[in-house]
Amino acid sequence: MTPLPHPGDVAWLDMSPTIGREQRGHRPYLVLSDARLHRARQLVIGVPLTTRNSPIPTRVAVGEGSYAIAEQPTTFSLERITRVEARGLDTAEVRRVIVRLLGG
Repeated sequence: MTPLPHPGDVAWLDMSPTIGREQRGHRPYLVLSDARLHRARQLVIGVPLTTRNSPIPTRVAVGEGSYAIAEQPTTFSLERITRVEARGLDTAEVRRVIVRLLGG
């Protein structure tokens, strides 16, 4: 069983099958929610990560060469997670992504 992710971790997800413009395949997601939700509902809230920067104001740099796509928040089942990487982002960095999502 994959360990429960924490806010700031990177969860790798198997996103198949997908519909429309959803991210496809095996993708990294920055975890925004905390373990209380994960334990209680078996769900995680996160945003996809990319290596491509874009002039879109909702892209947030999170570490070297990695950008959170804050405009695509996703709630997903723990069962989609194939592995978890402890990224070590602090709470302030996770909040920065959430604030950008909300238009701040």
